Amino acid sequence: MEAVSRAASTAGAVTVGILPSAEMSEANPWCDVVIPTGLGHARNAVTALAGDLLIVIGGGAGTLSEIALAWVHGRPILTMAGSGGWAAAIAGHPPDRRGSSIILPCSDLAALEAAIRRVCDERGVPLSGARR
Repeated sequence: MEAVSRAASTAGAVTVGILPSAEMSEANPWCDVVIPTGLGHARNAVTALAGDLLIVIGGGAGTLSEIALAWVHGRPILTMAGSGGWAAAIAGHPPDRRGSSIILPCSDLAALEAAIRRVCDERGVPLSGARR
């Protein structure tokens, strides 16, 4: 998570760390907003539902739970090709037949940015601070 926070912060984004622990001090130094939940793995529900979409890069068991929650609650899921883990496993393969969301595989960062813009435009979500 630190690498993602660092990259987003360097690009000028506001970064949010939703922590499994109750300790603010456990956030990485790139987090602008820190939310210590004290929920352990249950914080994955907060993480999956706190945004308008889910971006999956690699990922293990925690990421899988976030994918499932995003799917059930209708959050679009964007996967990054070549990152392995659940991003590779879920790309183009819905977890079940409920059709509650979409999964958009992205081949590179440009495709990821385009997918974010598309999803936000379709949902009427403004991209604050983003270039247009």
